[in-house]
Amino acid sequence: MKTTDIKTLTGTLLLVNSEKIQFTAADTEAAQHIVMQIASGRLFARPNLIIASKRSLLISRTANIVRLDLDGDGLGGLLLLDGPGADINRAEVTREEWEDRALRSEISDQTRGDLMHTPGKPVTGFGQFAMSGGSSVFLRYDLPAPTVLDQRRFLNEFFNNSIFSFHNQTGGVGLVNPANIVSATYYPGAEPPFDAWRVAGFVAQDKA
Repeated sequence: MKTTDIKTLTGTLLLVNSEKIQFTAADTEAAQHIVMQIASGRLFARPNLIIASKRSLLISRTANIVRLDLDGDGLGGLLLLDGPGADINRAEVTREEWEDRALRSEISDQTRGDLMHTPGKPVTGFGQFAMSGGSSVFLRYDLPAPTVLDQRRFLNEFFNNSIFSFHNQTGGVGLVNPANIVSATYYPGAEPPFDAWRVAGFVAQDKA
């Protein structure tokens, strides 16, 4: 990933205890160093993350990081870390938009077969990541419909991903730690594998 366009960088870490840690890279060299480490795709595989300023230092288990949000120029390459190509747009939306478009107005009356039966056809789908600590990430996907084989491969390999990336609501890049995804719900979702539980319907409720 090219990092020479990166001049400044700000970020926010969300931990499983709901603590937020905000930081700003000290200078251009520090910003590029941070992005290069993230671009390796191994951010959440390392045992810990150390953030140091001239006055203090923080160390956190990476297993306790729910998500990392970054703002700065030249971060587009980070959107390719989890594998999907540039033809798949993944954007964070609000809970209200997700509920309105995914659950009611847009695709509520359309089945998976209605939307995903023609490979290559442009489709819009929605997803929710329920995260450790009680937060959620709501996403909109714009993509050409994958083949049935690719849809099933996505589901079977879901938790093998080392990272999930998307455009966040501030215009930057959001990175989610798959180890802290409790469940993911998709509308309409991919074609399920043969060992999936087939049901008439289900309801996922937020915790009381």
